[in-house]
Amino acid sequence: MVAKRIMHHATYADLLAAPDEVTTELIDGELLMSPQPKIRHTIAASAIGREIGYRFGRRNATDVPTGVPPTTKDGNARGDVSYRSRPCALRKASRKSSTSFELGSGAPGRELPFPTDDGYPGGWWILHEPEIHLRLDLRVVVPDIAGWKRERMPDPPRDTHKMTIVPDWVCEILSPSTRSFDYVKKMPAYAAAGVRWLWMVEPADRQVVVFRCEAGQWDDVVTVEGSAMARLPPFDAVELDLGQWWEEPGGDAERADDV
Repeated sequence: MVAKRIMHHATYADLLAAPDEVTTELIDGELLMSPQPKIRHTIAASAIGREIGYRFGRRNATDVPTGVPPTTKDGNARGDVSYRSRPCALRKASRKSSTSFELGSGAPGRELPFPTDDGYPGGWWILHEPEIHLRLDLRVVVPDIAGWKRERMPDPPRDTHKMTIVPDWVCEILSPSTRSFDYVKKMPAYAAAGVRWLWMVEPADRQVVVFRCEAGQWDDVVTVEGSAMARLPPFDAVELDLGQWWEEPGGDAERADDV
């Protein structure tokens, strides 16, 4: 299945009537129904959400988990406490729910998916595939990942699938069938609503473009390609390991096309 667009006069009722197995978004009467993404897309979304969520999805910088061993510059544990790296997969959320990445206090021996040298700045809510109403029932988007500063949103609404608080940061993982909708429709809608930061991530090209909105206009302020360590605003308090965002089974195996 490829992405399906209903160009005119779609309503929120049409969005709710869409099949559960597709991601459905609505902007000013235009409906986009996207199929489940290919694995490369999911790997990138999972890795970005995992790293940003663990490093920033806490109340503050002093809320550090216990039982985390100190590490050396190469990521190996020091002392008598063993450190084991284990991937932390995200569950696939429906359009009426989202996953929150919040790091609370850990128990001794807790395993984390990456070394802890750079710390945990905290201060954000990080949600996976929330249904965001930029304009109630008229502009409804489902970004791959979104973030809210806790100073703006101390606690997210719990008893609704409609998020009406505009996020501070949005991350879109691009696929060929949805790229034009992301750039032509969603990007201006984010700017009009007051979203400050936007990441456009191209897994096939291993590229991240960071946009900042000033006076309703987007400026591309950072572009990073490949597997570098990078500081990407608004999360530039720490270096992020882009290499794990593109990790694919088989290493140099030929890549399949995204949807």
